[in-house]
Amino acid sequence: MAWLMSLGFVHLVSLLSLGEAKVLSDLSDGFCRSYTFGANIVNDVLYMVDLDGGLIPGDTNSSNNYLVQLDLSSSFSTDDGEKYKMSLVDSEVPKIKGQALWSDKANTTLFTYGGNYLDVASVDQGLWTYTIADGSWKLQQTSIKPVRLQGGAYVDAPQIQAAYWVGGFQNSDTTPAITDSTVDYATGMIQFNTTTGTFTQLDAPFAPVQQGALVYLPIGEKGVLVFVGGEVPSIQNGINATLTPNQWNYAWVYDIAGNKWYNQTTTGSVASRTQFCAVVEKDLSTSSYQVYVIGGADYKSKDSLTDVYVPIIPYRTIQPNTDSPAPIYRSHRSNGFKPRR
Repeated sequence: MAWLMSLGFVHLVSLLSLGEAKVLSDLSDGFCRSYTFGANIVNDVLYMVDLDGGLIPGDTNSSNNYLVQLDLSSSFSTDDGEKYKMSLVDSEVPKIKGQALWSDKANTTLFTYGGNYLDVASVDQGLWTYTIADGSWKLQQTSIKPVRLQGGAYVDAPQIQAAYWVGGFQNSDTTPAITDSTVDYATGMIQFNTTTGTFTQLDAPFAPVQQGALVYLPIGEKGVLVFVGGEVPSIQNGINATLTPNQWNYAWVYDIAGNKWYNQTTTGSVASRTQFCAVVEKDLSTSSYQVYVIGGADYKSKDSLTDVYVPIIPYRTIQPNTDSPAPIYRSHRSNGFKPRR
C-alpha cells in the first residue's frame, strides 16, 4: 500500500537550552519545525537537508547544518526522534533554503540545486553532491555552471536519469550581482542529466512563473511532467512586480520523449493557493495516476489550507478530497513512498 508523506516537522519546539551546544546524531532531544528544506526518498530512506541547528533542542547552534535520514523500511514514530539520524553537512557547502534534492538512477548520489542563501549571497559554485555510501560531499562537475534560482517548481525522475526545474527567479538572495530589490524571473525549464551532469535549457509555452508544483508520471515512452498552479509576475525583470495566480481550470503537461507541451483542460473547482506541494501515486484499481495537491495557503488571505485535491490522470479531472486529519502547513515538501516487498 502506498504511503503519502507530507514532510515537515510539526512538533512544537521546546525551550532552547542555554548550555553549551553540541553536534547531534539524532533528534532524540526533540523535534523542531523546519521549512523549505530539500527532501527525497532513496532506497527506502528519507533524506532531508538544510535543517538549521539553531532551531533544534539540544543544539541551538545556527551555524550547524544537518542532513537527516529516516529508514522507512522499519516502523517509526513522529514522537520518537531516535530513528531520525543526523549528520553535519560539510562547512564548505553553502547553507541554502528552498533547494531541490535530486537523486541519480543508481540511487547512489544526491544532488542539490537552487534555493536562496541564508547568509549574504556569495558567488555560486554550482551543484553539490552527497555520496550515500561514504557520506561525503563534493562540488559536482557539470557541463555548465547553472544560474541559481529560487521559488521554482521541481521534480526528480531518476528512472530516466533526469531532474527538472520550472520557473523561479534570481534576486539579491541568490545572486551577488543583484544589489537592489530587482527580481529577475526565469523563462523555460531546466533539465539536468543525473548521469552525465549535463544541463539543458528547454522552452516552455507559458509566462515566467514562481511557486506551483511539478510532478513526474511514468507513462508513455519516457513519461510526462504535469505543472499546476503558480504565480505569474507582471514584469519579467524589475522591481515591485505584481503577481497573479494561475487558474486551476487547466494543467500544463509535458511529453518528455516528444519534447512538447500541452495545455490540458480540467474540471472541478480549486481555491487559488500558494506554497502547496504535490505528489503522485498510482491507483491500482483504475490504473490511473493521482496527483495529490496538499495544503498550502489561500492566495488572498494567506491562511493555511488543510484540504487535499486530486487531479486524476488520464481522466484529468480535479475533485476535492476530504480534509486532511493531520496538520498541514505552507512551504512543506511531499514525497510518495511505496515500500519494497
